[in-house]
Amino acid sequence: PVSAVELVAADPLACEYGEMRRDLGIQVPTMASPRAVEAEHLSEVFGSEAFDAAHCTNALDHSYDPLRGMAEMLRVVRRGRPVLLRHSRNEAEKNGYAGLHQWNLDVRVGRLI
Repeated sequence: PVSAVELVAADPLACEYGEMRRDLGIQVPTMASPRAVEAEHLSEVFGSEAFDAAHCTNALDHSYDPLRGMAEMLRVVRRGRPVLLRHSRNEAEKNGYAGLHQWNLDVRVGRLI
């Protein structure tokens, strides 16, 4: 059976991306437009247990506080549901802790460090 899936995207630079799309004349469906929110403040915007899953790719190492961002993802996802994190290993170290790469993320012996 086919089920409808509601996709909600969040990005702290959503407004800037929107301006770039407008300047370039690129239109996207409203449902594909991300909400402007930092990972550290997800529950303030969406509330607790609002989603069935959360997915974050190559973004937490750019945040102010990655641990708080992870805690917020766990807060906005229903209890027992998945939070998937996909990041390059130790991106900050590889980039000399420059620009947006301020935090290292890695998994060792099955643990996120």
